[in-house]
Amino acid sequence: MESSPTKFYLSRHCKTTWNLQGRLQGTVDLSLAKVGVEEAKTNVVAVRNLSVNRIVCSTALRAYETAQIYGESLALPVHKTAQLRELDHGEWEGRQLSELLIDQNSGYAKWLSEPGCIAIPGSSETVQAAQHRAVEGIRDAVSSFRGESLLMIAHKHINALLICALLEEPLTSFRTHIVEDTLPHVLAPDAVEALRF
Repeated sequence: MESSPTKFYLSRHCKTTWNLQGRLQGTVDLSLAKVGVEEAKTNVVAVRNLSVNRIVCSTALRAYETAQIYGESLALPVHKTAQLRELDHGEWEGRQLSELLIDQNSGYAKWLSEPGCIAIPGSSETVQAAQHRAVEGIRDAVSSFRGESLLMIAHKHINALLICALLEEPLTSFRTHIVEDTLPHVLAPDAVEALRF
């Protein structure tokens, strides 16, 4: 008998000090701020209503701490994967987003519109490579936990890349899929199963 398709919810980690300061963070491994811990505790109600079986999260501390709060509150197993880590933002890391957007020499504003055409200065990977590894992370979760309902906790830019892949949209749609909130959003099972590169 064939199992039901895996159901996914995608969310962002809760807030760190840099989030509160409007700073760009990628590989910098920050813990949740006090307000982020409280945010996660508030989100537990929404996560409970999803009836998920387990949580799969990025290895970044901010994502893992968010997952731990949900997991401990709801008695859910938590699995970490480096495939869902945030983009390496290179020389942009730690800079305020407002500053990057008005600094024409930074290239950040143009990158938001065309991330596939512009390299992040000082980054260790291309946007395409980051998108590919994140999709592989979802594929691995589908394979490991087939038929279950999963909450995936990652980061706003890697999540936007995943949505582009799921909807088979070009990377020029990336900016429209950036979600700032930390609540779970459903991913269509058929789209996840059909992902191809």
